[in-house]
Amino acid sequence: MFEVDVNLAESYLHGVAKGMSGNYAINIQGGRTGIVLPKELLGPDPNMYAKVLLNIRTNSGIVSLQSEIEVGKDMIEIFDDRLLEKLALEEPHAIEILLLEDSEVVR
Repeated sequence: MFEVDVNLAESYLHGVAKGMSGNYAINIQGGRTGIVLPKELLGPDPNMYAKVLLNIRTNSGIVSLQSEIEVGKDMIEIFDDRLLEKLALEEPHAIEILLLEDSEVVR
């Protein structure tokens, strides 16, 4: 679980995700749905995970996003038009990152 502190810019949210495993810059913007995570959050074998599920907590509840995982360098990047619109209106406070193996993905 990461505590999130973000600011709204012109067309994206940016800030810091603070967790027990470290602090990461975070960027949430519109576009093709996708999630980029730092390699160290994925463990020694990032290829064992089929998808990632994000549960994002706001004042009014939880917003979820599931996507394939892309491996990045040192920041959490989230791309999704609907999610950006929702979070621009309701500031996120925490993000839970669940890594899903192929057998856990609902099809």
